[in-house]
Amino acid sequence: MEQERLSSIPVWVRLPNLPLHLWEEDCLSRIGSTIGVPLYADSATLQCRRAAYARICVEVQASKALPDSFLVDIAPGRRETFKVDYD
Repeated sequence: MEQERLSSIPVWVRLPNLPLHLWEEDCLSRIGSTIGVPLYADSATLQCRRAAYARICVEVQASKALPDSFLVDIAPGRRETFKVDYD
């Protein structure tokens, strides 16, 4: 049996302390794009049932290191860095 090398893998990303106005699907997709290719958000995130963190699934390159934070525009002229956790 031949061993196949994976070039990309899906990972669950937790976004703690993300302001609720950034929980819209388009915002989560843009945030996911800073990490890899956004796939989807979990139902608790889409329905805002868990305020501690948003959770999205992102496809990442298996050979690259995962970032521990991301920078986002939270208001015109205002950028903030947010922490990233992985499941």
